[in-house]
Amino acid sequence: MPKDNQIKIKELETIFLPIILAAFRKIYEHKAVIGILGLDGIRKNQFGETTLRMDFEAEEIVLESLRKFSIPTLVHSEEHGKVKLNGTPSFLATIDGLDGSSAYKKNFRQARCGTMFSLFSNTKPMYEDSLISISSDFSNGNIYWALKGKGAFKQIGKEALPIKTTDKKALNENTFIYVDEGVEVNKEYFSKRITNFNIHHALSSAVHWIDLASGKADIVAECTRKGNLEISCAYRLIREAGGVIVTMDKEDIGSKQFLSFGQNEHIPLVGAASKNLALSFLKYIKG
Repeated sequence: MPKDNQIKIKELETIFLPIILAAFRKIYEHKAVIGILGLDGIRKNQFGETTLRMDFEAEEIVLESLRKFSIPTLVHSEEHGKVKLNGTPSFLATIDGLDGSSAYKKNFRQARCGTMFSLFSNTKPMYEDSLISISSDFSNGNIYWALKGKGAFKQIGKEALPIKTTDKKALNENTFIYVDEGVEVNKEYFSKRITNFNIHHALSSAVHWIDLASGKADIVAECTRKGNLEISCAYRLIREAGGVIVTMDKEDIGSKQFLSFGQNEHIPLVGAASKNLALSFLKYIKG
């Protein structure tokens, strides 16, 4: 464990990152090993939803990697709830073992969905306190990660390729927009107001944010919900790739408290390839 319970970015990069990336590779391999058994429902989670075996076991693999790094961490997870690791927590982590379960159920072998993870520098963090974000794509095993102040990357095997948003600034009919229509209120907030635009829904927030960070999408329209695990895991990735995540009041969520902001309500959020594009989209939405 780092001295004084403090993590330097260099330690994250040289010690922790290889451990967590190995965990994400193991999850992808595990998906192939368990095959259709990953669809088995094993219990109800904290939200009253059925936990899939793949989801639960993916979280187990990430939790084990955190134990190896030996930092005192409070983990907020979809399927395991809150878990304290390695003593009195000094850090907070978030995990979603399988984001995009609907897509996974439709095609567990090739669906675009994945695991999401983030680590914060304290136990009562703002989004800006996110140190590292990681998301994976189960369809091909690629891993997308970002380290605070170091940029965003796509990991293909041992090669880390820098990624950036499109940096698009103007809203037009060719703007690629993801709307999370799995949450009904997003249809009211967004879909019904942008019917003339290029709207998509990938059945997975992980995919939405990955595609925004890597330049395949221009806008992600979602809202706060269910502990905001996905948004917490996306924030650092989007910021390091050059994008923004803002409220309808144009405020970057970096200054928002993770444990209180939108935990029990649906607050609309806009992720965009650039601040100018976010402002243009918000102006259009508000009429």
